[in-house]
Amino acid sequence: MFLMILKMSAVTAGHIFLTFYLWRFFKGKEINWGHRMMIAAVFGGLAILSTHFGVDYNDMLLNIRDLAPLTAGLFFDPVAGIFAGFIGGVERYIVGTYFGIGSYTKVACALSTCLSGVIAAILKLYIFNGKKPPLVFAYFIGSTMEVFHMYVVFITHRDDMNMAYYVVKTCAPGMIIFTGIGLAVISLIISMDAGEWVDPKKYKDTKNMRISQRFQIRLFAISTVVLLLNLMMVHILQTQVALQKSSSVLSHAITDISEAYNQNLVKSNGFGEMSFSIGERGAFEMFQTDGRVVFGVHRGRKLTRNFILPCWDSESEKSFFAEVFGTRSMCMTKRTDDGNTLLVYLSSEEVFAERVIVRPQPEGTLSIYIEISSLAEGTEPCAAITVLASEGSTPAKPGAMMTVNRIGAIHGTVGGGCSEAELMTKARRLIGTGGSNVIEINMTNEVAEENGMVCGGHMWALAEDVTD
Repeated sequence: MFLMILKMSAVTAGHIFLTFYLWRFFKGKEINWGHRMMIAAVFGGLAILSTHFGVDYNDMLLNIRDLAPLTAGLFFDPVAGIFAGFIGGVERYIVGTYFGIGSYTKVACALSTCLSGVIAAILKLYIFNGKKPPLVFAYFIGSTMEVFHMYVVFITHRDDMNMAYYVVKTCAPGMIIFTGIGLAVISLIISMDAGEWVDPKKYKDTKNMRISQRFQIRLFAISTVVLLLNLMMVHILQTQVALQKSSSVLSHAITDISEAYNQNLVKSNGFGEMSFSIGERGAFEMFQTDGRVVFGVHRGRKLTRNFILPCWDSESEKSFFAEVFGTRSMCMTKRTDDGNTLLVYLSSEEVFAERVIVRPQPEGTLSIYIEISSLAEGTEPCAAITVLASEGSTPAKPGAMMTVNRIGAIHGTVGGGCSEAELMTKARRLIGTGGSNVIEINMTNEVAEENGMVCGGHMWALAEDVTD
């Protein structure tokens, strides 16, 4: 954390120094089209440098790219700010698409950078009437632009909220704070150099007071809207994560139960008594075409026609909501080899009980060993995953460990996202075999982009069956 703060401070200071130098160069000059293009090229170049020389922090790259077009538009020329934003934004999208540099957030970053220049131009012309923004307002503009940036990360990754949340949680504090501070310090230095700095407490001019008051009213309205949007967005994100998590639990369960049934691993008469863990209170039913349950919690009872019809209409192994014996539930179905239908389900109450975005935090090696030991001593088959080595930017470092059982319940983490999902899938195949395997995860360039990975390195992990 301390090293990240030092590096971000140095990068921001460099941006401020160059901005002040350009300000002194153009001070007193009338901005023409040649000047505009020069300003756009310089700040567009700063945005590009921010993309390629970000600060590495927790396997993510932090930058202040949006500060460049904001500075150009607010303190130099609105048109130059727009051009600088598009230079930085378009280049960010190109390198993310064709060179695998930060491909996970390419759309969010490119859009945010492009809009930074446009928003700076609008504020310069219509809010500040061509004047420079005061210090406090400058900080608000810079930090709010980065908040918008983070929201776009969520919006563009609605199908992978856990990974998106990890990216935002890691990048947001540093990028929001330093972009805001950078813009505020630039406002302070330029205002002092131009002899325009006035202590806000000593405003005398009635016209300035009116401009300030009008802006404050608009600022309050914008802040209120942003707060409401924030609350709505948080609720949507938490709901989406809850749905994705529950769907994953059902998917793992239906795969394991159907494999056990189809392979005749247990006698048909005893199948319904076999224990399968599905969430905390989930259950399964095996029913015939007429809806009669032959195995499961409600063996002998009959599902209603209103439930059976949605099952036939629903795509196999796709989650849907329906009434199951009087309880609204999230369901998933799959046909078995003998023509019956397997149903697994979780009550809506359990699905939405904790609308909280949770990314498992790395745990100490000792706690993982304790968990492995307790699982191995019990009756729950499981596998352990240990990161052996890594190269480049990866979501977990050597020594990270986790356990996974056959329905996908985990303890610990090896980084989350697509890489962890792939390791879990391969580790679960080893459960009960007594075997082990070293797995390589490639998170570079085309491979990373195709699979939605965000880091960009290699990782090698040992997956082994630890069932007693």
